[in-house]
Amino acid sequence: MIRLAKISDINSIIELLKDVLLIHHNIRPDLFKEKGYKYDKDGLIKLMSKDNYKIFVYEENNKVLGHIFIEIKENLESFSINYNKEIYIDDLCVDEKYRGKNIGKELVLYVKEYAKEINANYITLHVYKGNLASDFYEKLGFIERYKSLEIKL
Repeated sequence: MIRLAKISDINSIIELLKDVLLIHHNIRPDLFKEKGYKYDKDGLIKLMSKDNYKIFVYEENNKVLGHIFIEIKENLESFSINYNKEIYIDDLCVDEKYRGKNIGKELVLYVKEYAKEINANYITLHVYKGNLASDFYEKLGFIERYKSLEIKL
């Protein structure tokens, strides 16, 4: 079952965030530490209280097996930009023991339906080159719209 995260889910979410950090560390050890997590308990509570931020969890038998963090961004019309509403996937993780069971896919499809409900125009995310999740996202219909380039100094 997929549902909105609760305060009681925070410890499970933090454990998943440790997995995400390790994956990022293995791809970009110059940027990411090997141990830690993206948000602590207070940071997650703050995110959960924001109107434009949602954390959904995949739960089975009272155990959180995965999560997806989304930010809802509204870009107001300007001289050069059309109005649009975007859902940005900030974080997606499935417990390593449960990967390959379509939990990640179900979380993304859930967000896709949620996006339709709130009349969003796009769902976006960033993924590092070399991250195996790239293929996963492409299979779900995500396409590359721009490249982010860097030069190491």
